[in-house]
Amino acid sequence: MYDYYSTGVFRARDYFTHARSGTPSHGFGGHVGGPVYLPKLYDGRDKTFWFTSYETTFAPQAVSNLTPSVPLTAWKRGDFSGERTVIRDPFADGTPFAGNLIPSSRINSVSRVYIPLWPDPNFGEPGVFANQNYREQKLRPFDKPHNVQVRVDHRISTQNTVFGRYLHQRQQNYDFESGLPGVFGLRQQLRVVKHALVSDTHIFSPTLINEFRFGVSYNTNPRWAKDVKGPEFLARTGLQNTSRDGKIPDSFVVPIVSFAQGPGIQTIEVTQQRFFNEDLTLQWQDTVSKIYGKHSLRLGFEVNQRQFNDQNQPTNLYGSFQFTNRYTGFNFADFVLGVPTSMSRGAFALKREDRSIAYDWFIHDQYKVTPRLTLNLGLRYELHPSWTTSGNRISAFDKTSGRIVVPDSALPLVSDLFPTDLVAVVGHSKTAFNERLFNTDKNNLAPRIGFAWRPFGAKTFVVRAAYGIFFEVIPRQQSLFGTPFIVNEPGHTNPTDLRDPLFVQWPLAFPRITRGAGVSIPSSWEIGFRTPYAQNWNFTLEKEIADMKVRASYVGTGGRQMPHPFNINQPAPGPGFYVDKPRPFPALSGITEQRNGASHTYHALNFEVERRFARGLLFETSFTFAKDLGDEDVTPENTFDRSRERAHTIVTPFRRWVGFMVYELPFGPGKPWLNRNSGLAKRLAGGWEISASATLQDGQMETPLWQMPDIHGIAFTSTRTPPNVAYRPDCVANPNLPDDRRSITAWYDVSAFRLPATPGVFGSCGRSVIEGPGVRVLHAGVFKRISFTERFSARLGLQAVNAFNHPNWGNLGGGALRLDNTSARARITDAGGATSGSAGDAPGARGLRLDLRIEF
Repeated sequence: MYDYYSTGVFRARDYFTHARSGTPSHGFGGHVGGPVYLPKLYDGRDKTFWFTSYETTFAPQAVSNLTPSVPLTAWKRGDFSGERTVIRDPFADGTPFAGNLIPSSRINSVSRVYIPLWPDPNFGEPGVFANQNYREQKLRPFDKPHNVQVRVDHRISTQNTVFGRYLHQRQQNYDFESGLPGVFGLRQQLRVVKHALVSDTHIFSPTLINEFRFGVSYNTNPRWAKDVKGPEFLARTGLQNTSRDGKIPDSFVVPIVSFAQGPGIQTIEVTQQRFFNEDLTLQWQDTVSKIYGKHSLRLGFEVNQRQFNDQNQPTNLYGSFQFTNRYTGFNFADFVLGVPTSMSRGAFALKREDRSIAYDWFIHDQYKVTPRLTLNLGLRYELHPSWTTSGNRISAFDKTSGRIVVPDSALPLVSDLFPTDLVAVVGHSKTAFNERLFNTDKNNLAPRIGFAWRPFGAKTFVVRAAYGIFFEVIPRQQSLFGTPFIVNEPGHTNPTDLRDPLFVQWPLAFPRITRGAGVSIPSSWEIGFRTPYAQNWNFTLEKEIADMKVRASYVGTGGRQMPHPFNINQPAPGPGFYVDKPRPFPALSGITEQRNGASHTYHALNFEVERRFARGLLFETSFTFAKDLGDEDVTPENTFDRSRERAHTIVTPFRRWVGFMVYELPFGPGKPWLNRNSGLAKRLAGGWEISASATLQDGQMETPLWQMPDIHGIAFTSTRTPPNVAYRPDCVANPNLPDDRRSITAWYDVSAFRLPATPGVFGSCGRSVIEGPGVRVLHAGVFKRISFTERFSARLGLQAVNAFNHPNWGNLGGGALRLDNTSARARITDAGGATSGSAGDAPGARGLRLDLRIEF
């Protein structure tokens, strides 16, 4: 049994809120097991054993650190007199507003509903906008987890044993919607994970063993903004024409309001509604092991059946509206007048039930060639057909005929709102597609080879090397439950000409007239798409020196045949408007086809030193120097020039060092010092140990963007007003500042970039040119073990996370990398650390924890 206790007094102050985080909390758990013995009913002390564990954390309340960037109080009244930017009236031919004041009568009725949602600033100068100008620690319900595990082992006979295991995890996840103090209440989210496994091992002979396993994995993670009544909020705003068919679906979302090209004001957006969400996997495995002379053979199969049930409503169900400086010269002034720059809306999502099944076979031989040389040879074959879904609602775009393809059986399910006069919908039998609209790759043979060699008869020196191919596990599929079964419209760019019939001002949410391209096209996978795979290789030298194992390794990975998106309907970059340029399908918007061809290559040198526990000391340390270049998972700015996208992968640091140690202090019985004491002195002197772990890591490589009107004429729009798009800028200097010039308000040099100005000539900046914050963290602990009897003891401990309270900044957020975001660019807004998701690094503010473990 154990209890880990922490309290706010034990924690350092948050860097941005200047307050200690959290209330007292307990991490409680216990593990117990033994033989199954029921007097007079069952005596299984020699063949049936059980084990169970329970873990939880509980506290009276939790704390959220809220640090949004909110508009100035004066701006909410239409008062921009404190700004240098001249606020112009777009409805009066750009005439400046007198005194930079927008009259109260001109404040849009919809904007009046949104304005109170932002609190007034409470940090910094009241009349000067700054990033994170509202800071508050706000109490909320604690996210209490429950983790239960039960295992039973049973020996049927000397040749046959079975075991079963069940795991149940339950985790609540509360937080304030929109990152604002209680405006929309708390997010409701409860994740439940269940795993069950049964295994049977049968020994047919000393050289022949069979193991069969069956497992079930279930996961559900519903979430919604429980205090938000979408239709009521929509009615309060008075927004009109928010849905394509005039119906207002009942949902827990609100119309989204966001800002660009100016102050980075907090977006108004609530959690994506996901009432219906279930993920179920059934797995069958069987492995036969046979020893034959110098060969240890293993062969088997694995079948995975996956079921995914979901109803995931788009967050822009009632519309998403972005405001820039297009009309008045200032983004919040555009908002006050209710003139968005761009807008989009999603369609109500139906319940979907997806299914897939995958088959895998393998054979492996460990061949002892000589006492000093062992070969490992293996071959795996994988057959992973694409997913299916309820109603066979699968769709793809046939670029040969310019039509949308669906399975013949799904034709009656096409939405009545889909404009078939714009693009025809046909059954698969009239095209080259099969019923699943996806050809299963049947060539997935994955060989593996490796060796371990002790050269020259050495007992403490080993050379290892290996090579293998590993195919992607999750099968791909064409669009499921999308167009034409659900009508998803392309976004709308508000024209600069206020007389244009497509111009929108709130309370009108979207144009009332039909636009040139009224529907999006499903993303498709090219016919003959191959399963992506990785080539892995390594070479390692290991040497034992004294009580230490020293290891040097070269590790490489090459991702091959990886997907990349190609917009087959993109016009050529250059002068001219998008709507005037020739395209293969002029009546349609962008059409994405996923193709093979993207790749990445990872090279790393690893150096490790490990000391086994000897003379009270255990430690391990490793250093990695790595480089990972690739263009996978990237949508190119120009679909015809993918070579511009090859760069260092964001999440791979160039250098990383980690180390940990445990040292038993040399006092007490069996130790060099104070070993002759007795009684209380003996108990106090012995049983002490200290531990420490540390991480040093370079930061992630990030990409700057500049949202600007599309000068290249390649981004979809139905008007001659260029839409706002985020492009990479020109690099005119190295944006990475020296360490002594970096700060949380200026992490990189914004003057190192220039706005591209020549149509058809894209920015000279590549991806991953800005190095983000790294990690510097040390954890430490001191422990005392007290033995009461041989079978009963306790351990007390005090652990410090980030013991020196070194500030570790979070990654540069989206706003910090947006050069048009004048208030947030180059700014650090989080002290959670670049790898806050890694429990081992955990580089937040220092926290202390008291531990008590009782073992019996």
